[in-house]
Amino acid sequence: MAYGTAWMYMRYTIPEYEVKCSILIKDTEKSSGVSETALLKELGAYQETKNVDNEIQILKSQTLMESVVRDLNLIVRYYAVGRVRNEEMYGNSYVRVDSFDLKKGGALLNIHCLSDSTFELIEEKNTSAYRFGQWIQTAQGHFILNRDFSHKLLDEGRVLIQIHSVESLARQYTKRLIVKPLSFLSSVLEMRLQEPIARRAADILNKLVEVYNRAEEEDKNKVSKNTIQFIDQRLLYLTNELSKVESGVQVYKQRNQIATDVESGMGMVLEDMARFDQEIAQKEVNSMVLRSLESYMEPMKSGEYQLLPANLNAEDKALNELLRLYNEKVLILERLKETAKAQNPALISVQQEVSNLHENVLESVERLIAKEDAQKKNAELSRKLLSGKVLEAPRKERELLEIMRQQNIKQNLYLFLLQKREETQLALASTTASARVVDPARPNNTPVKPQKKLVYILAILIGLVFPGLFVLLKDLLNDTVQSEAEIRNSCQVPTLGSIAFSRSRKQIVVTPGSRSPVAEMFRLLRTNMQFILPPANDTKARRILVTSTASGDGKTFVTANLGMALAISGKKTVLVELDLRKPKLSKYLGMDSSNQGITHYLLGHENLESIVRPSNINENLFVVSSGPTPPNPAELVMYPALDKLMENLSASFDYILIDTPPVGLVADAMLLNRFVEASIYVVRQGSTKKGMLRLLKEVYSEKKLNNIGAVLNGFKRSDNVSTAYGYGYGYGYYEPEKSRISEVIKRVIGFFKKNN
Repeated sequence: MAYGTAWMYMRYTIPEYEVKCSILIKDTEKSSGVSETALLKELGAYQETKNVDNEIQILKSQTLMESVVRDLNLIVRYYAVGRVRNEEMYGNSYVRVDSFDLKKGGALLNIHCLSDSTFELIEEKNTSAYRFGQWIQTAQGHFILNRDFSHKLLDEGRVLIQIHSVESLARQYTKRLIVKPLSFLSSVLEMRLQEPIARRAADILNKLVEVYNRAEEEDKNKVSKNTIQFIDQRLLYLTNELSKVESGVQVYKQRNQIATDVESGMGMVLEDMARFDQEIAQKEVNSMVLRSLESYMEPMKSGEYQLLPANLNAEDKALNELLRLYNEKVLILERLKETAKAQNPALISVQQEVSNLHENVLESVERLIAKEDAQKKNAELSRKLLSGKVLEAPRKERELLEIMRQQNIKQNLYLFLLQKREETQLALASTTASARVVDPARPNNTPVKPQKKLVYILAILIGLVFPGLFVLLKDLLNDTVQSEAEIRNSCQVPTLGSIAFSRSRKQIVVTPGSRSPVAEMFRLLRTNMQFILPPANDTKARRILVTSTASGDGKTFVTANLGMALAISGKKTVLVELDLRKPKLSKYLGMDSSNQGITHYLLGHENLESIVRPSNINENLFVVSSGPTPPNPAELVMYPALDKLMENLSASFDYILIDTPPVGLVADAMLLNRFVEASIYVVRQGSTKKGMLRLLKEVYSEKKLNNIGAVLNGFKRSDNVSTAYGYGYGYGYYEPEKSRISEVIKRVIGFFKKNN
């Protein structure tokens, strides 16, 4: 049974396959050279490597898995309807849902394809026919189904289409996904996913890596995009300013009729002034950019941190490094806010790092602004010294020079911003993925659940161990007598045989033509009884007492059927019902025990001839009933009249069987021992407690009853027969015992045959 159950389980359980892939989480590029950040890294204040635990949480986030489900269109499942189970079709369905509009979170469609152009939609109460390509309106929503001719139509054409919600499906896959590092110090992650379809599991893992890299690239590009947006705003402003300055130069020259090349007339003085003007313009550009950055960062002091433009000042590497570290921490903070709660220690730690970096950047910007302003003042002072020489130049040329100086400043700033924009675009185009695929996910055709060998081994072990434990526990917990060997081992009392359990409800199972197992056991008991009887006396009957430990052991049943077995053999037998407290013998024989019985005889109300009655079931079997129940049965059996009754019966019968009360309850059997030659002690299988055998041992060892022999009554296992007597019921020697149900069925069949 266990092996068959395992076979059924293996046959109808949907197998699951485990697919693996591994990826390398790259560290961020380390900066070179000596800077403030380098000194901080030497002191251990900053760490540039990625937190692998954070990346694991990001890979297992609901947001990424929802993107995977949408990209692969996993929300629509197709199943080919089978007799026992439905088989999912992944990528090979001959029916395709092209559009749908659900009214609820999910839907289930039962489709029966009639041809390549028509199908039936089977709903709860009705079935409707449709054509492929048309809108279908149901209680679940609107759908458009099309036939996919790249796959063949199966014979029956039955398809179940199940549409899930993105959130629920992503939640299921997130729970199944396992992401862990290959070792404690390794940044290589292994991802595992169990799925009934191995190819789909491989697609999910590969798509998850792709979506993860795409999200990482988008995070990295946010800095560059913000920088480009900032530069574009400044370029738009400078374009207008530069146009105004250039138009002013042109108008001034046309109005005053001044030559274009003013600087050539000024000689070396003008060249020096131009050099100082360029330096002043550069310092103004740097100062303007830094002040713009400072004003951009001021609103962030409230805690709403945003990405900052990077690489705006190529001269100060420390500021650029701080900006890069700040932007990286802001990106990490944004990812943690999506997956972690507000009280998460990692989130709090990153927020504190971002706050510290924000303050450091502001301090660096303020320091650089002061530095740029100081250098600008020095350049202006040097230029002022040369301006005296320029005063000698014509006023118009001097005014033109001032206008062109403003033009030069605007132009230099414009060219600087254009250069930075191109550099940012180049950085945007060269962005690389954060994770490199070491081993891509490949379908695995060996199922991990259920494991065939393990299931069959467990089934065999269960099939052997559980029955063994059941038998062992049943034997250990069973405190009743189960076999003749237990009787012999407990009290050394000779056993006369076993009486099989009778399935029929008849009390008399021994009849002249009976060949049932129970009847044969009584015949065998009749034979074995001779071994406990003393040598026969021709003048007296053989007197045998039948008793037991407690009521219900079957002593009356044994008395009646043993008497019947003796009567059938031609022995004149009388059954004496001396269980005056609870008489049953007369009832078993279909007689009334209250009429003319032993009680009347002992009290002198009846004579011997009136109380000895024929049994009416065999001419050699007679019965002496108990009569009405007396108030003092123990004293009554001590009357001398009972001795006279036994003498008279011994003169008239061959066997006298005395049915007595249980020896474990009252002393009547001990008082009747004076009349008998042998005693039969009835022990019932499954009813008599093993502890009660101590009473049998005491009675036997102290010889309270004459020539005791034990009988095991009501056993239900046929192997006892073969063990004790060398043959059983399986070879046709016995006639099967007919139950009451079988007799009723036989009578009903006979009735119909007779009427037909």
